[in-house]
Amino acid sequence: MGSIADNSERLRAKLSKLDADQLERLVRKHNALYWDKHAPEIDDPTFDRLVLALRKARPDSNVLDELGAHKPATSPFGDVVHGRPMLSLDKCYDDDTLVKWATGIKGGFFLTPKVDGLACSRRYDAHGTLVQAATRGDGKVGDDITHNARGVGDIPAALEGVQAPLEVRGEVYLRLSRFNAKYKGDKANPRNLAAGALKTKDPKESAAYELSFFAYDLLDDNRDRRAKSESDKMKRLDALGFPVLPGRHVDDKAALPEAVRAFIEVCKGLDLETDGVVIKAESAVEAERLGVTAHHPRAAIAYKFQGESAMSTVREIDWGVARSGAVTPVAIIDPILVSGVTVTRVSLHNAGYAEKLGIGVGAKVEVVRRGGVIPHVERVLSKPDKPLVLPKRWPVLGGHFGVHQDGDFLYLDEPDQCREVVVDQVKHWADVIDAKGFGEEVLKKLFNAGMVKSPTDLYRLDVDALAALDRMGDKSARNLKITIEQKRKLTLPMFLEALGLERLG
Repeated sequence: MGSIADNSERLRAKLSKLDADQLERLVRKHNALYWDKHAPEIDDPTFDRLVLALRKARPDSNVLDELGAHKPATSPFGDVVHGRPMLSLDKCYDDDTLVKWATGIKGGFFLTPKVDGLACSRRYDAHGTLVQAATRGDGKVGDDITHNARGVGDIPAALEGVQAPLEVRGEVYLRLSRFNAKYKGDKANPRNLAAGALKTKDPKESAAYELSFFAYDLLDDNRDRRAKSESDKMKRLDALGFPVLPGRHVDDKAALPEAVRAFIEVCKGLDLETDGVVIKAESAVEAERLGVTAHHPRAAIAYKFQGESAMSTVREIDWGVARSGAVTPVAIIDPILVSGVTVTRVSLHNAGYAEKLGIGVGAKVEVVRRGGVIPHVERVLSKPDKPLVLPKRWPVLGGHFGVHQDGDFLYLDEPDQCREVVVDQVKHWADVIDAKGFGEEVLKKLFNAGMVKSPTDLYRLDVDALAALDRMGDKSARNLKITIEQKRKLTLPMFLEALGLERLG
């Protein structure tokens, strides 16, 4: 099958040679892989190019109305019929298309980030109680995920000041900080992980992933209280207790391109993956007048990032070790500017991915910032001077330990003897229980002295032995002992998170 980068490059190379029938088959295939199976074989920019090619070759193709997720014939979750279809957004990729779309809209516009997450709805009764939550599904019918939705901390279980049933629509996602700290290197990307977590059969297991939510639409059965504009809608959602994303009002359609580019900087500062900017008609009356197609509302469009790329040369392959004992590669490259940020280090995710890329020292590479955030090696443009060599042994104090490969991943044979692993595990424990003073440098000294090999050793520390360490002293030693003694009684959630177990938060 090849890597996503290789598959994308091959498809882009032959795109201009495909006829309409071939394009339809490919769009159907890759749409299903992304939305239904959460196992994409090509990257987002390449899929967008594929859809554009089909629009040009066969503008009236039924496949264009089928984009998005499809409800499976059988599902472990119950069906939920959406009272109003949850449609996808139409997309544009350049200023001319954006301004042309805006020409047919009266009044101003409202901009918000386009988040790479999973669209979901939440229904509340006239008393403000959450009664049902559902995935987007095929837009008409979704899966009932009410039990799992209660475990998403950003979703209020009850609303105040509600006088009639209402529905809140938004996006479920995994925070980048959470993904990078817990899953990076082991999981493909935040969106796929969030999709799997949201559809887990066990609500407790789903909640352990610590998913997040933001609201972008409000459907109120009380006509007198319905928002008159997108700005008002966001204010009311915020007042109800829902997280909402930053928004910006723009009056003039001619100012939209510049406003979109300025808003990209806002997207970069968010703790989530974004892949564009959503532009909506500000007026609710105008949105109702414009109506919808079978696929998308006419009053909204998504301006997609084009995946700005830059070329560089690999100077070094740096190997690091994670708390799990996984050994992961990072490409050290000549400094380049990508999407407004200087990039010098690019994660290669895992050993298998690095091997499939054909990367190594001296290779010319194309780098993109996916979603405008995470640097990613899209492809290798020229062969390396030195082929990639996977480490067979890992240096530790006093010698070396073996490294073994399991699928695409490398792991230490004896991770509990590796200082980087132990320090990371114990620091994680100390950070979660808020035991201040046990920073990385202190823990390295404790490991080197043979005093700490696991979090439990923190509770056996001796003040005199601590004071004897280099640059420690009696006062610092006593403070550390007092700190850890105050952390002997932990709440169950804190204890479980401090363990740092896979799939447990």
